[in-house]
Amino acid sequence: MVKSKRFLLWVAGVVLAGAALVMLVGGDGESEVDLLAALLEIQPGDTAADIGAGSGWLSIEVARLVGGTGQVFATELSPQRRDDIQEAVAAAGLDNVTVVEAGERETNLAPACCDAIFMRRVYHHVGDTAALNASIRDALKPGGRFVVIEIEFSGLLSFLRGWPHWTDDAQVVAEVTAAGLDHVTTADWPIGAHYAAVFRKP
Repeated sequence: MVKSKRFLLWVAGVVLAGAALVMLVGGDGESEVDLLAALLEIQPGDTAADIGAGSGWLSIEVARLVGGTGQVFATELSPQRRDDIQEAVAAAGLDNVTVVEAGERETNLAPACCDAIFMRRVYHHVGDTAALNASIRDALKPGGRFVVIEIEFSGLLSFLRGWPHWTDDAQVVAEVTAAGLDHVTTADWPIGAHYAAVFRKP
């Protein structure tokens, strides 16, 4: 009987872990881009920045939205990642994406250069959030928007809250507003177990 209970618990754990994985990697890029554009109020000609751009796929999609009169800065710490982004941008035939070497505590962007800044699954990696949030605030134009897309474990997935790769939305809101940005809204993200916190520079 004890072995049967253990087996059932093991099966339940496997099912929950599988469900968590599906939720974390589910969704589609198109729905993400559409929602991001709406939350950031992206317009042709805007200047945007992708902090911790990874492969650069989202930078490229936003670059298409802002068009030839717009500009996207794709920032990354890793030299290899920066090279990968450059190659992806060239393959996409775009000339409005600038790859920027990111700092641990700063964006390395010019003051008041951006209409929109976003971070997708990056915030939980930041060591000094106060310093980086201040740098993001400084890089935004007045009225500019900042979106943080992060993992959120709740409901059936609350057992994963000990996993380090996530940041509670309340913590994000508290830290970003402490830097001087206004919290506009927090929206569900097309990928399961994710949220998007939206902020605006006064």
